[in-house]
Amino acid sequence: MIINCKKGMDVSKHTTNQTYWLLLGLYITQYLPIAFFTGALPAIIMMEGGELGDLAFIYMLGIIWSLKFFWAPIIDKFSPGSAASGHYRSWLIVLQSSLVLLILLCAIPSIQIHNIVLAVVTILICFIASTQDIASDALAVNLLDDNSRGLGNGIQSAGGLIGQMIGGGVILMLYPYLGWSLSLLSLAAMVLIPLSLVVRFKEPSGYRNNQTAQYKYMFKALKNKAAQHLLVVNALLYTSVMVTFAFLMPSLIQNGWGLEKIGLATNIIGPIFGIIAALFCGYLIRSKGLTTGLVIVVSLQLMVSICSINLLSSSEFWRFTICIMQLMSFGVTACFVFTSSMNICDQNNGGSTYSLLICIITLTASAVSAVSMNIAQTYGIDNIRYAAIVGTLLAALFSWLGAKKHLVLTEKTA
Repeated sequence: MIINCKKGMDVSKHTTNQTYWLLLGLYITQYLPIAFFTGALPAIIMMEGGELGDLAFIYMLGIIWSLKFFWAPIIDKFSPGSAASGHYRSWLIVLQSSLVLLILLCAIPSIQIHNIVLAVVTILICFIASTQDIASDALAVNLLDDNSRGLGNGIQSAGGLIGQMIGGGVILMLYPYLGWSLSLLSLAAMVLIPLSLVVRFKEPSGYRNNQTAQYKYMFKALKNKAAQHLLVVNALLYTSVMVTFAFLMPSLIQNGWGLEKIGLATNIIGPIFGIIAALFCGYLIRSKGLTTGLVIVVSLQLMVSICSINLLSSSEFWRFTICIMQLMSFGVTACFVFTSSMNICDQNNGGSTYSLLICIITLTASAVSAVSMNIAQTYGIDNIRYAAIVGTLLAALFSWLGAKKHLVLTEKTA
């Protein structure tokens, strides 16, 4: 998330085409490996005879990304290079290089059959990518002025989408032809490309974002009953959609889909529909209010779970349709959760409060998704989907019971 600098920060803005290309490259490359390891790797493991329990560590990676606000002050305060080399530029050179080296380590053929080693390296890659996200966001805050920040945020979103499509979609589709080592080498090469932009970039002096979230203010919003109520609703909704999404690819593998078809449906076509659905949901929330957004979220989540239970194994048409519906459900759920969470943030410390709220929500969803993988081995995937339906209905019920009292869903965001 790109936030505004604190008022009074005496630095000049340097928004150029070079800045835009630099930010685009950074955002693409930090999402490329994450998309591969959370999107493509589960399908590869299942295709090569893995079990659901082997996927648990993958869905724990979201926990690392959610906790990055804990070490963000370190990135802002310290630098691995000199002042002349640039505060965040120095961090980005170190982080980008480390990311490439770790991906190259994963390309060693023997590492694929050692689950523990692969899990450790994957966790390190997620940590480095999340730390790069901190430095990239901080650099964007310093470089983008008020007129260019909208485009900068658009570049951030586009970079994430491109990273997801390539890392989780294109490479997955090419995997049957490239194999493990060439796929990882290709990923490393793409991550390496923006490093030349970082090296040539001259960071303006005095750029150091010390206006980070202050820990003592982070928990202030949680004392509000309306915030507590909304946090429970959002955690239930986000966990439900994450759980159903976590079992989508294993189910497609079990129904005979290959990696090419899975990559096309879940990482290319699906995300396009997800973006359209999220934008439409955002428009309705703005014009009609959060209650309308909640109705859309609950309706799509229930449709996805029910269709997955009853129709996923029936035909190719329904498998493609469910993939699209799943990504649409994910898009509208994220739109609702992010918008409603921002509405209860205090402007004086909105960044830290928002980070805390989203951290709690994503941590809950990631942990439940990981545990569900092991539970599904004993009780079956469909029973987990029934549990997701219960979670969605509980969120709707809790919203209905508490809306009048806490006024969480009655205000429009316009």
